[in-house]
Amino acid sequence: MSTREVVLVSARDADGSMHRSVALTEAGDLVLTGHDLGPGVERAFGDGLDEYEFVRTVRAEHVPAVLAALGAADPEQLLGEIAARFTSRSPDLERFWRDHHIPSEFWSRVGG
Repeated sequence: MSTREVVLVSARDADGSMHRSVALTEAGDLVLTGHDLGPGVERAFGDGLDEYEFVRTVRAEHVPAVLAALGAADPEQLLGEIAARFTSRSPDLERFWRDHHIPSEFWSRVGG
């Protein structure tokens, strides 16, 4: 399955690594993924838990609502609009979807 994806952040520092990306799948779903590793995760979740990953999916039938909330008309520009507005702040993107009543599905995992 083909996807188009933009990386919102890919960084490494003393707290570990952080990666956030958003993709539009061939099926038309909009998918935000995140993966964090390192001491920063362990401080947040506890000893031995140094990995966090998540996926938040807006199903294809709700993607037009994302476009409307962004004030964008062209679906081909969707990922660029998101990247321009939200850069590394995936909580801001998730809050934006929530504030605009855009349904999404969430999965996460914490481990070591």
